[in-house]
Amino acid sequence: MKLTTITILLFLLQTSLFAQQPTNYSQRYGGTSEKNGSKAEPKKNAVELDSAYYNYYHLTDIEKHTPYIDSTLSEFQQYDPARVGNIDYLHRGNPGSAATSIAYSPRTSSGFNIGYNAYDLYRIDEHNFKFFDLNRPINDLFFSPSQGQSSFMVKAKFARSFSEGINLSMNYQRVLQSGFYDNQAVQNTSFGTGLHYASKSKKYQLITNLFVNNVSEQFNGGIATDTLFEDDFFNISQNIPVRIEDATIRKGEKKFVANQIYQLRDTSDWNIKLKHRLRVTGQDYRFSDAITTDSLDTVVYGDFLLETRGIRNAYKLNIIDNYAAVELVNKKSLSIEAGIDYARYQLDYTDRSETINSSFVRGKINTTFRDVVGFTGDVNLGLLDYAGDFDLGGNAFVDFKGNRLSGGLRLYNYTPNINHQYLSINSLLVWDNEFNKTYGTAVSGQLYIPKTKTTLGIKQSIENELVYFDNAGLPVQDDNTQSTTQLQIEQKISLWKFRYAVDFQYQVVSKDLYGLPPLFAKQSLYIEDRIFNDRMLVQLGADYRYIEFDQGLVFNPINASFYPTGESLAPYELLDVFLN
Repeated sequence: MKLTTITILLFLLQTSLFAQQPTNYSQRYGGTSEKNGSKAEPKKNAVELDSAYYNYYHLTDIEKHTPYIDSTLSEFQQYDPARVGNIDYLHRGNPGSAATSIAYSPRTSSGFNIGYNAYDLYRIDEHNFKFFDLNRPINDLFFSPSQGQSSFMVKAKFARSFSEGINLSMNYQRVLQSGFYDNQAVQNTSFGTGLHYASKSKKYQLITNLFVNNVSEQFNGGIATDTLFEDDFFNISQNIPVRIEDATIRKGEKKFVANQIYQLRDTSDWNIKLKHRLRVTGQDYRFSDAITTDSLDTVVYGDFLLETRGIRNAYKLNIIDNYAAVELVNKKSLSIEAGIDYARYQLDYTDRSETINSSFVRGKINTTFRDVVGFTGDVNLGLLDYAGDFDLGGNAFVDFKGNRLSGGLRLYNYTPNINHQYLSINSLLVWDNEFNKTYGTAVSGQLYIPKTKTTLGIKQSIENELVYFDNAGLPVQDDNTQSTTQLQIEQKISLWKFRYAVDFQYQVVSKDLYGLPPLFAKQSLYIEDRIFNDRMLVQLGADYRYIEFDQGLVFNPINASFYPTGESLAPYELLDVFLN
């Protein structure tokens, strides 16, 4: 009995809370009736309807509103951000730590890219920040502890509307993990807030956002030996010696975004909108290890250890970006947008400064016909310091008898990432490269069959002069054509009270430049039922993961990059039992 009680309490510690007050709150709970001031008696077996509505939308498409599901149990056990999507990420062992996707995703966007992207998985920005269209305030809180009080994850959303056409939204996420071994802790905090104002006539809209993303991660270079686990003293993993004891990574970003939309002309069929967007961004990165005199430092850093007085790499980046556009909208089936942007990048290292001027001519088109056939396309042409950069493409879909077939094509030509081009350690130059632009083509296709809950997808990219980090962590430009083909399958099956779901990916590359697993599969098998007179929904089951490696990966904290080791690894298997 004691064991059962403790088990139930542990499951209850992983909690998702959602609160709202129904319209007829006073009447349902013995309050005063507005009609005659008397105490209302609740009707027996009355159906209680929820009159609240919540729809969310993103800055990337404020016209597309999606219903917000408040109390779902769907994959509730997947608390780690690296496991939330269909295809997992690989990280350094802690939720919130540096991560890279198992699925290869070609960089198709042209223009500036700093390249220090190992923590992008946890960011809150324009692409995932949620604004809400609602008639009642929303409070959504998630909290999950692990490893005691020093480790936890918390996520929160708050939104409400005010008079005079003002809407407020806040998104927050914090991951705090002490780690299993010494000097492995990570603290990852992301916050976004936004105000959306619309005039009474809806002619003018102003949307302002502030995003703050900060991460601090310790780096221990791995354990120094694996021969001590049988010793009683080392049953506590923090007692196992590690290679590095004083190295830390810090990355911070603050971004202010203001979008203005003015409806210049509105008729029964067409309207014309003027758009303007301002972005102001400040970003910094620092890796430091104060003491590098031990032989283990040489094992960890290799050729990057230039001197014994420590190791340090840091940069600061400031960006000002303006975009102006005109949008022509046919209310039945078509929208066209054309604009131009200008961005100024001020990049400061410890040993030099650099100013980059970027301008792009951009265009978008979106058309649908009775929600049966649709096409979206965009084009981006670089000017100034990014002259010659471009990316353009389109996606189309067709629905037939509820099934949807979609496909996409993208052409791109981009300047390699900054961390491929330049690196200095302790103000000593490590590399200063002038690589050619990378050119590539990416095609994709997907079939969704709702009747069988099946999704089939295929992707292929062909790239020329690709820049990557080799087995020594050095940037190299490949002279050959690199092709990558991915097959992805998602299947869900329901049989009586049993539920089964599988996500599968197999990717084939002409040359293994990145060391990503060729095969990934995760499966969930569980029983779903209602108990306590149908008052509580319960899921009991297990998740199983299988990852097949051709070679392992190493994380280089100096420039926040993953690169392959060239050494083969055994397949990785993981089984998790869960109760929701």
